[in-house]
Amino acid sequence: MRRKRRAIAICVPSVFDVAGRLDELCDGNGASMLNRLTVLLKAVIAIISVCVVIALSLTAYASGIG
Repeated sequence: MRRKRRAIAICVPSVFDVAGRLDELCDGNGASMLNRLTVLLKAVIAIISVCVVIALSLTAYASGIG
């Protein structure tokens, strides 16, 4: 009897998958993906800026300025 081979799925994006996603940005159908990336970038910038403001506030409070 022959054994059946089973493929092992690995959750790592291939080079072709990444290249395909970059191609989506270049054609007309990639506008939604570009919009999602823009929203994600704005969210990351907002979170970092809030963290910086909190850190500066805590530093000022600890040094007795505030």
